[in-house]
Amino acid sequence: MRAMNMKKYRHILCTTDFSKSSKHALQEAKFLEDITKAKLTLAHFVEPIIPNIYYDIPPTDETDGLIKNAKKRMEALRQDHQLSNANIIVDSGSAKMSIVKLAEKLKIDLIIIGKHGHHDFIERFLGSTSNYVVNHAACDVLIVQK
Repeated sequence: MRAMNMKKYRHILCTTDFSKSSKHALQEAKFLEDITKAKLTLAHFVEPIIPNIYYDIPPTDETDGLIKNAKKRMEALRQDHQLSNANIIVDSGSAKMSIVKLAEKLKIDLIIIGKHGHHDFIERFLGSTSNYVVNHAACDVLIVQK
């Protein structure tokens, strides 16, 4: 019944920060990929050590190490959730801004994101990633509440 009135999505972007909330978002992305046969891209953005909401900070050697680690974790997620056809993107920068830019670049139809991530304390002061994405993305956004 759930899929009867569903919009036809061609390309879904699911973002993760490896939190419990983003794992639930990944499960939803898998479900929607299965029923819509859409292309799925999984993305993770390594945030700067000191968050900067106005511009992207160039990567450092430490950031390069975090990116390598994140790529390994993304591969594990892809295998654990049986998403062998999903594309993986790992980069550095402000997650909220990078998600919106990536969605535009890839012509994403739907962004799936968890409501709360690992940076919940920071988000209380600077605004949540999910709130920013909802207000700036040109496509549909599904926020997974769990």
